[in-house]
Amino acid sequence: MSHLHRITIDPTICNGTPVITGTHYPVALIIDLLRSGLTPTELLTDHPTLTRPDLVAALRRHRPRPHKGPHQFPHTRT
Repeated sequence: MSHLHRITIDPTICNGTPVITGTHYPVALIIDLLRSGLTPTELLTDHPTLTRPDLVAALRRHRPRPHKGPHQFPHTRT
């Protein structure tokens, strides 16, 4: 079952950033809050306009970002 209908991309809302439909909550914000250690229950309690299907949609929509840390190169033997 697809929950992606819960995600809106509209240039007039948050400059086209994917948001939860009917809100101004960017998908990236939801993902960042969950990554920071906030549980889904805490997130839903703190933001009562969100629903569990909204969180599922955000997780399904999310695409991992490229790693922004220092480059890791394999060690070479000399």
